[in-house]
Formats: sequence, C-alpha cells, structure tokens
Amino acid sequence: MNIETFNIEDIQKVIPMYIDYFNNIEGDEWNKETVNTRLSQMVNRQDYLGLKLVLDKKIIGFALGSFEQFFNGKIFHLTEIFIDYNYQSKGYGKVLMKELEQEAKSKGAFKLTLQAFNDEKRNKFYNSIGYKNNNNLVTKSKNLI
Repeated sequence: MNIETFNIEDIQKVIPMYIDYFNNIEGDEWNKETVNTRLSQMVNRQDYLGLKLVLDKKIIGFALGSFEQFFNGKIFHLTEIFIDYNYQSKGYGKVLMKELEQEAKSKGAFKLTLQAFNDEKRNKFYNSIGYKNNNNLVTKSKNLI
C-alpha cells in the first residue's frame, strides 16, 4: 500500500468506482461529467492538497481539500474522502486520514475541518479517529429551487 499525491490525471481513473459507489450504494445519480466536474473543481483550487491510496497499483481511495488562511495560521478543509466500497471498514480510511493530517500539518495547518452527513456510519468512523462535532459552528443551507 502506498499513499501518493492525487493529481488531475487520477480523476479519470477513479470516476468508475465513484459512480458505482454513490449510485449503487448511496442511491445517487452521478455520471462521468458530473464526477469529473466535482473532482476537477477540488483539484484546481488554490492551496489544494490531495492524496490517493494505492493498493496493487490500483487507486482504492483518495482525500481532497484545500487550505484557508486565517490571522493565526492555516486551516485545512477536507472536501472529499472516498474509499472504494470493497475496501471500507478495513482501516484504509484511517491510514489515509492520518497521512493527510500529517501532510496538512507539515504545510502549516493548525486545524483540519470537514463536513459529513450526520449518520451512524460516518459518526462511527470520524469519532474513531478523533473528530467531534463542532459545537460553535453549524452548517446552514437554503434550497434555491
């Protein structure tokens, strides 16, 4: 197993497993174009950081995000973490997150933030690696359609 930088060229390699997982497991309706757009938006951000998890020369997961400058340093915002369904619950996500945290810290981040659905599966994973709900911030949204 290797952890390497996730580059723009890697997007095409991960589109099929991304679509397979989200459409067949989560019930979404992604297609090649929408996945390509989503991941390209993340990779093309200023102060981007992305890592991929490679097992037997195949990408089985990735984590993407970017830094934001504050008066007292940088915060890294994790935008996407993905582990192929066949490799979930085997510790790969924890390995990837630990490496991402170390890489973000080495580039000046003092905090890592993320947004996740508030469900049992995701709470179990994030709680197991030390991420807790942030009591002083809430996510707000407004439907525009």
